[in-house]
Amino acid sequence: MSITIHNLSFSYNKKNKILHSVSIKSEEGQLISLIGPNGSGKTTLIKCINRINPVQNGTVLINQVDINEIPRNDLAKQIGYVPQISREVMSGTVIETVLMGRHPHMHWKPSSEDIDIAFDVLKQLSIVELANVNFDSLSGGQKQKVLIARALAQNPQVFLFDEPISFLDIKNQIEVMEMARSMARNGKTVFVVVHDLNMALHYSDKVVLLYKGEVIANGPSQEVLNPPNIKKAYGVNVNILNESHISLWK
Repeated sequence: MSITIHNLSFSYNKKNKILHSVSIKSEEGQLISLIGPNGSGKTTLIKCINRINPVQNGTVLINQVDINEIPRNDLAKQIGYVPQISREVMSGTVIETVLMGRHPHMHWKPSSEDIDIAFDVLKQLSIVELANVNFDSLSGGQKQKVLIARALAQNPQVFLFDEPISFLDIKNQIEVMEMARSMARNGKTVFVVVHDLNMALHYSDKVVLLYKGEVIANGPSQEVLNPPNIKKAYGVNVNILNESHISLWK
């Protein structure tokens, strides 16, 4: 599915506009990284795509259909959202958490097919042994995988990851980014909010650089992640080593 964002603006109150006329176009099978300093509007943008934040000005289209015209349950079948770990508090077991991803497809209670799908994604992520463990007792890496499993269980065409690697060790960071890229290679559209510029450089098909709610660069990762753009957004000088690694320097 393609996502087209045109002149999107958003504010939480009249005095504090977070996004300013943001326009982005993504295609099916792309991994798009949203980067920028804290407060640049990355999470707000993700939530607008998912209609968690209402679209106030501008448009968000899925396959050229305005998301405001799509019933909430149908939208949940199309978009899988993986929130930041720090914002997700649950008291149920892992399997109960993953089954939440099947809600858009359910009637009154989980069917045998829903349960099979939930266990299949746990197996896919190599965490089936955690099925009956309480979510709140898991490590950060385990929680992130469970939240990804919940989104996978929805079987959507679009995935939105909000800082999926911020609280993970390097092994789990790589596993999550490899998984996100694999989803894109299998035809999904994947948006990832990420702070690690080298991860964005290595894994992205496209990078969107936000600064104070505006898109200041948008395109292939090696074109966007260059020293002038990084200096403008982050206020730091960098070197690009062999076009594949960003190194800070004073």
